[in-house]
Amino acid sequence: MLAGLEGVNVITAHHEKEIVTITIWLRFNDILYYIDGASNQKGLSISAPYAAFAYVVQHLVDCSYIFLGGPADFRDPRSDGLATFKRGFANATVRDYLCTSHLRSTS
Repeated sequence: MLAGLEGVNVITAHHEKEIVTITIWLRFNDILYYIDGASNQKGLSISAPYAAFAYVVQHLVDCSYIFLGGPADFRDPRSDGLATFKRGFANATVRDYLCTSHLRSTS
């Protein structure tokens, strides 16, 4: 479903002719948002997700802002490796809140 939306970009990282990481980005106006990503074991072992993020930061420069998303663990966001990596690319940080609710069937 996402692939059909305007502004969605999928960035893949390859190793030995195999896709090892996929990241999904959504562009809205001049802001690029990291939506989600996945890697197989090989991708994780060679840090391919970081290469995908680096590619986006270096090549999608026509955006005023790139939101890289939050840390891997919301309970201690300053200490996990992903948060440290993202701070290395960032020139600013903002607090972000995700608000959800459970859908309940009426039947």
